[in-house]
Amino acid sequence: MNNFIDFTGKKAAIFLILLSLFLFIPGFFTLPAVDRDESRYAQASKQMIESSNFIDIRFQDEPRHKKPVGIYWMQSIAANLFDDKNKPRVWAYRIPSLIGAIVAVLLTWVAGTYLFNSRAGMLSGLMVAGCLMVGYEARQAKTDAVLLASIMAAQTILAIAWVSWQKKEKLPSWMAYLFWMSVGLSALVKGPIILIICGGAVIFLGVWKRSWCWLKTLRPISGVFITLAIILPWFLAIGVESQGAFFKEAVGHDLLKKVYSGQESHGAPPGYYIITFWATFWPFALLAGFSARLIWHQRENTSVAFCIAWVLPTWLIFEVIITKLPHYMLPLFPAVAILTSGMISDKNMWSTEKRGVIEWISIVSTGIVTLGMMVVLIIGASLIGDNFSIWSIVGLAGLVWVLILLCRITMDRTLTVRLFPQILLATIIFTGSCFSGFFPSLKSLWISPRIAEVVSEYRRENCEDAVLHAVGYHEPSLIFQVGTDTVLTNSEGAVAALEMKPNCTVAVIGDRDLEHFNKLVVKKGLNLHQLAEIQGFNYSRGQKMMLRLFSGS
Repeated sequence: MNNFIDFTGKKAAIFLILLSLFLFIPGFFTLPAVDRDESRYAQASKQMIESSNFIDIRFQDEPRHKKPVGIYWMQSIAANLFDDKNKPRVWAYRIPSLIGAIVAVLLTWVAGTYLFNSRAGMLSGLMVAGCLMVGYEARQAKTDAVLLASIMAAQTILAIAWVSWQKKEKLPSWMAYLFWMSVGLSALVKGPIILIICGGAVIFLGVWKRSWCWLKTLRPISGVFITLAIILPWFLAIGVESQGAFFKEAVGHDLLKKVYSGQESHGAPPGYYIITFWATFWPFALLAGFSARLIWHQRENTSVAFCIAWVLPTWLIFEVIITKLPHYMLPLFPAVAILTSGMISDKNMWSTEKRGVIEWISIVSTGIVTLGMMVVLIIGASLIGDNFSIWSIVGLAGLVWVLILLCRITMDRTLTVRLFPQILLATIIFTGSCFSGFFPSLKSLWISPRIAEVVSEYRRENCEDAVLHAVGYHEPSLIFQVGTDTVLTNSEGAVAALEMKPNCTVAVIGDRDLEHFNKLVVKKGLNLHQLAEIQGFNYSRGQKMMLRLFSGS
């Protein structure tokens, strides 16, 4: 069962692609839009297709001047091929993320192989494919998986340039130019993040090793022009289109404000990423913790030094920045996986390290995270008003298996490589059951798709141009599911619309606004028909809610 760990060349690439699909596809097509940002990205991309305006990014009439255009172009291409305008498919907008995640896995394998050996390369690729956060982002129509792929392309070439210089070898011209193309693509996807990661690594290595000569192999002068040729056309176009508003919002508000304040209530103190690491890099965080002291002892090694330079500066910067979200650390996970794999692939070195404080912290933290996920599977459905699902039992079986394997590794670390295939299989069982069965079965969470079904039926039977007016429920997923013309309003606006076009208006009213809405209906003398009553749990706000849909009659 361990034979695949020693795959090389085409066999390794094919195996990693197939395994990534096994890990990422469950739930990819069936899971509704989860994150608020996922709905915003998908809706903005959908509006690009509807308006044929591929320069200005908008969410309904509101300019979306937070991130550059790259991900919207990619999603628009995918949606143009696979989406259904009458019944939006969020999975069509996830395709770039799926491809990005798979590319990141493959590039991690390439980087790990080059920095250490083929076994370390394969193990690191498997870790990235199997870790919880990468699996989540592969199923999200957002920037992070594509950003990971573009950063991995740049960092892989940077690693090759670093090691080649140490060996007095020359970096091929095409590879140097590919580096700058990757920087340009990444900048079009999420702005200057790649400069923090690549720049942090370059500065750290230069200061540590007191040499900058190796950067010449990247052909920086001509390379910068390639990057500018990629990013400048759109940045100039949006500057003219928005009259400079994009830069004011994206840089002055979205980027800089994250540094000194907790944007959108996402502020956290330093140490946040150390705590969340045990969940986001689960189940391999335990192995990374076990490897920490070994990594530091090997810091003078050329390959280890590069990976430390990749991780340490960016990690420290992100800990200092006030705004924090778990997925911000995603571009560092390949380096952590490569470092960990470099240690565990050497059985002799791996088995000689004694257990200390870091190891015990790793054991306890991983145990807490795993037990926490078990609790969610057992009581999560009942907490939001849903029934216990058979998928919970399947997921629990996967978690128990993972926990047993991690316990065995804790007792004898020399078993790590031998048990690695079983860890992956158990992870597939757990994530597959959660994403394809457990989460989709929680009907209380998926309020917007249920509203969309009611509105779709009303349009089919009464008025195909009926417009939804939403009161007390203004989730971005509602606009994506029902249509761009959906109106987010108050009770007065909904009543006015029902009065003006009673047969072509549907109103959804939240329980907190129902009394005021009914008073206005009585005052206007309207005769309404209740189409449906939807009870659910708004996970964005952490509260149960009752929604009622009305139309004129």
